[in-house]
Amino acid sequence: MKRDKRERFLTLGEKRVTAAVNALRLVGNLSDKNNYNYDQHDVYDITKALKSELSSVIERFETAARRESSSSFKFSKKQ
Repeated sequence: MKRDKRERFLTLGEKRVTAAVNALRLVGNLSDKNNYNYDQHDVYDITKALKSELSSVIERFETAARRESSSSFKFSKKQ
């Protein structure tokens, strides 16, 4: 069962991160002044939203790692 969760994580992780990177590239395309009209306030709003969401995702992974490492005791594996 543990391997199934790992395989699902890897499969979904690759798909979702690839989709997120592609979506970010599309947002980046909005910077083309030949095709779009925007001001610095618009840039601020977009970058603030993207930074906020990225920080939230990073925090979720870090919190999960802290919670996992501090919630139980296990002996280290002997080699």
